[in-house]
Amino acid sequence: MIKPFLPKTRIIVLQGNMAENGITGAILTYSRDIYYYTGTARPSILAVTPSSLALFVKDGFDLVLDETWIDKDFVRNGAELDRISSFFHSNIPAAQIGPKLGLELDVIPAVLYQKLLSAIDGVQPVNVSPLILEQRLVKDEKEVQLTRQACRILEAGHERLLMVLREGIREIDLAAEIEAEHRRHLHEGVYFMRLTDFTMSRGPIASGENLARNSGIVRTISGVGLSSAIPAGPSERVIRKGDHVMIDIPSNFRGYHADQSRTYVLGKALPEARELYASLREVCVSLLPLCRDGVNCRNIYDEAIKKALSLGIGRFFLSYGPRKADFIGHGIGLELNEPPFLSPSDSTTLKEGFLITVELPLVHPGIGGLKIEETVLVKKDSGEVLTHAPNTLTEVE
Repeated sequence: MIKPFLPKTRIIVLQGNMAENGITGAILTYSRDIYYYTGTARPSILAVTPSSLALFVKDGFDLVLDETWIDKDFVRNGAELDRISSFFHSNIPAAQIGPKLGLELDVIPAVLYQKLLSAIDGVQPVNVSPLILEQRLVKDEKEVQLTRQACRILEAGHERLLMVLREGIREIDLAAEIEAEHRRHLHEGVYFMRLTDFTMSRGPIASGENLARNSGIVRTISGVGLSSAIPAGPSERVIRKGDHVMIDIPSNFRGYHADQSRTYVLGKALPEARELYASLREVCVSLLPLCRDGVNCRNIYDEAIKKALSLGIGRFFLSYGPRKADFIGHGIGLELNEPPFLSPSDSTTLKEGFLITVELPLVHPGIGGLKIEETVLVKKDSGEVLTHAPNTLTEVE
């Protein structure tokens, strides 16, 4: 059973987790985490102790009061560091020596980190991000609902592609058509990755020989981009008859992402391509019963490799040009890629309410590139696929 939407309990859970881990206070500066706990992503800093909290708003105070679900008494106009320091020191036990201050050490800018430690004397910085990400693993009813809507946006993009994919169109023009359709269906227009300096246009598109040319930005089929300034995504390449075209443009609805990859052929697909795609799809379908409560991420990866080998596609499975991916999926939510990862190095056990993807690229040097990706809700007995564009090697005449 998916847990109910009880947003005010999110900070209470965080406070309990902090207390269990000996963290006296936390200061959150990353917009996705602040949005998760408060319902607003306006410029602000969230300070939390095991018994209190305060949202220090840099700009847009009146709007925050309308948006947030936390008690308005906890919302402060202004985010000066001396005020944050005063809050922190007034809400920790007076006798505690060397209190641990939780910071999002994976994403906080170094300059802000230094300023906070200068303003708040005598604290020991620790990384609070693992606690936050672990709490965010299990989604509630509202989060699942928003993800379903994000998936419907991707369906609209698929329908638009069927209307505009023709010989002579450039990858960049095709991307623009799909992205515009996503926006018309209320895509936020951006996506988030918990990485510093990560930029990849609005998502990968690749066709023809570009399917085998990886940009190095992501460990999957990426497209080559318009230039070396942002070397991933659609290029100016003109799509021709017989080309495979891979679309992996995600969506974001009210903060929650959906991820879907589909492969198309302009014209008729080669029989060998149809056979290869059928095997790739069989791997995907075989994994869905494993996307259930109680199954280990590592085991799902292992089963995917075994299935690909049994179908005779192991040599090309998970390839993206000269390299191979070391995962077959990832968590998804407020960030496009978040824990857990379906990989040999992740021993996370799935729980009902996780949202994950099953992501399967394949590049055959003689046939071309193919990719399938689905957004999946982990349930008690099996995974529910939320992305509903046809999972076929779609021929577009």
